[in-house]
Amino acid sequence: MPGKVSPTLRVLMEIRNEIRGTNQRVDALGERVDALERTMRKVAPAVMETLTLLKERSDLRERVQDHELRIGALERRRA
Repeated sequence: MPGKVSPTLRVLMEIRNEIRGTNQRVDALGERVDALERTMRKVAPAVMETLTLLKERSDLRERVQDHELRIGALERRRA
């Protein structure tokens, strides 16, 4: 740019440069969010399967506790 740069133009150029830097950071963040989304899509089915297994195990635990109580009652009757 030939000649002297006005203070106003200098401020505008600095603003432009800062905006470019901000855009680069936003783009990088967008890439990180996309990567996180891909990871979550892979992990979500495993989490759901784990929740299902834990629920089944919890249901089984309640059944075992019930049987233990009933067996204990039968044992006390026989004694």
